[in-house]
Amino acid sequence: MYLTLYWLYENKEKFPDPLTQVEEIYADFDYPESISKFVSYMPLEEDEGPLPPTREVAISNIYKNWVDYLVSQNRRFMKKHKR
Repeated sequence: MYLTLYWLYENKEKFPDPLTQVEEIYADFDYPESISKFVSYMPLEEDEGPLPPTREVAISNIYKNWVDYLVSQNRRFMKKHKR
């Protein structure tokens, strides 16, 4: 899953809407909680303030969550590789 999401992120400009691809990956892997924060139809966290974010801010947050996931998984796999 990590490799698929990493590849998609690195090639996102080749897709009209890469977040739709993320939704498909989410379903293909049986809806893992670990990637739900960057599935566009999932509810946003409430820590952004009293008003809902604009669509642009929401999309920006989704992409940030995607990068955060990739970084954390990279660290996880690199740690295992170094052992």
